[in-house]
Amino acid sequence: FPPVASGEHDGLGKFTAGIGVFENLSGRELSAYACRWLPESRELEDAAGARDLLDALGRFCTWAQENHEVRLEEQFAPVLRSIEESLPRLVEANRRCPPVPVDAKEPWFDLVAIGPDGEAEVAVESGERRTVELAPKLDDLLRPGDVLRGKLQGRGTLQISACFPGEARRLELA
Repeated sequence: FPPVASGEHDGLGKFTAGIGVFENLSGRELSAYACRWLPESRELEDAAGARDLLDALGRFCTWAQENHEVRLEEQFAPVLRSIEESLPRLVEANRRCPPVPVDAKEPWFDLVAIGPDGEAEVAVESGERRTVELAPKLDDLLRPGDVLRGKLQGRGTLQISACFPGEARRLELA
């Protein structure tokens, strides 16, 4: 097994525990793991750890396809390429966010635009757009297309609890 499958990153084992047999693992599950579970779990300590894990996931997918005809490489490679930039920076952003209780039901916000002073335009779940101040201030790490989870406070502060690659939204996991 490549490192990601043999315990170098225990999170994949935790995340896939309910899948059953290896052959049932799909690119969708790997996408959910990389785009939602990893940022939310805070398992990765920093951007370098995120890059290492993405590299290990790529090797794992290649191994699965070459040795077991499990088509993970072709299913997950497009997502992997698209999060190579975003996941490491969002791991760093999540380090600055206060953790939120597991049972909290906070809404999701799509980041539309971000200004230099920490103000941002976000789309709320209804599709309405709002201008908010971000707390913590993450304008150096966030990009339009990222997905934020948090709570609106007062008259326009979005208290961010977690940041995700835009691919998390495409998974319809919100």
